[in-house]
Amino acid sequence: MITPSNESKNGGPMKADLTSHTGPTCLSMFHSAHYAGIDLCPQFRHGLVQFTYTSIKNPRGLQFVSFGMMQKLNYASSKRSTAGDAWVGLSLPGNVGTWQTESKGYQFWTKADSQGNFSIQNVRVGTYSLNAWVPSVIGDYLKNGHITVAAGDSISLGDLTYTPPRYGPTVWEIGYPSRTAAEFYIPDPDSRYPNLLYGSVEKWRNYGLWQRYTDLYPSQDLIYTIKFHLSTFDASQGAYKLRMAIAQAEIAAVQVRVNDIAMKPVYETPAFGKDNAIARHGIHGLYALYNIDIPAADLHKGDNIIYLTQRKASGPFNGFMYDYLRLESPPVSSSSS
Repeated sequence: MITPSNESKNGGPMKADLTSHTGPTCLSMFHSAHYAGIDLCPQFRHGLVQFTYTSIKNPRGLQFVSFGMMQKLNYASSKRSTAGDAWVGLSLPGNVGTWQTESKGYQFWTKADSQGNFSIQNVRVGTYSLNAWVPSVIGDYLKNGHITVAAGDSISLGDLTYTPPRYGPTVWEIGYPSRTAAEFYIPDPDSRYPNLLYGSVEKWRNYGLWQRYTDLYPSQDLIYTIKFHLSTFDASQGAYKLRMAIAQAEIAAVQVRVNDIAMKPVYETPAFGKDNAIARHGIHGLYALYNIDIPAADLHKGDNIIYLTQRKASGPFNGFMYDYLRLESPPVSSSSS
């Protein structure tokens, strides 16, 4: 099945989908909620229901433009860096990251070169938000204001800079910010369910992995435990910051505790996610980033522990996948840096 272009499809460039059924069946869909959930389905209950084709007999009724968006995308770190290989796209106006669950309009995406240069061609006339994200960098970029594209436009926005979330120096980090959980531990597949379609595949593509975690931890649910050492600590400097990037969630809720597994969580996410990537042999769904304050009163000099607990357990597919974890210490003043 050949798809000439993807701007009519929902979910953006990272959207995963089911592409085949057992037997001689090939799927080709404009929209789907696979690996995302109900949030990605168009909602019309409280809005307009109709869809009108304008001037369907006149090709000029659908107008497209060649739209050169900018010269370069950069991101701010300890020094100004080019956003090489960034994904940059236009979607219906929205908030940061809402392009992931947008299904009522067109999306136009492209990938920047190694220097952050890019352009988007053949954009349909309309008003859009400009979104971007950079591999190896957490968070999403959203340009302030909307971009209105008219017929025949060629628009240059010059250099744009994305400033990723940063509170203070890195104490430790786990994973690689890629919006997938591919680098995290995945158990060996059950020998009773071999994947006979391919000779060698990634472990996460195998059936029944949700049961393998029970095999590895038969007596109790796994609590993700992060042990770390603070060689220096001054409680007067303020809270620490935990960045928790989630690659996928299925009716999950994460509790964060520090140094005492019996204590009240310092943070708890609401129940979120309907990605179902665990059951669908996936490695990512919708991306989410949580920025969590860790009170200085809960830490101390020397050895510390952070406990991450998944509290929702209504079925075997409840859970989440980490993309990236990072702990940041309080900001260092310029006079002492």
